[in-house]
Amino acid sequence: MNAYLQEMKNALTSYYSAARSCAQKVQEARKMYQDDVAKEAIKKLYSQLEASKAASINTINEVREKAIDAANRWGVLDGDKIN
Repeated sequence: MNAYLQEMKNALTSYYSAARSCAQKVQEARKMYQDDVAKEAIKKLYSQLEASKAASINTINEVREKAIDAANRWGVLDGDKIN
């Protein structure tokens, strides 16, 4: 698989795992704590998930830019590469 696609896939997989873990922890917090304490714990979990989401988006955008630059370099004619 293309290295750039693999990096993007890894970023998405990482976020997906974080989202699943967050959902599980939210359910546990709702069962374990009273409503007022659970709301604070859930708020903290969602803020951590939002940070993970932002990191994944940044990674995907950086990889996309690297892929575009590589494609542009590949499209430039270079006489030194001709046999």
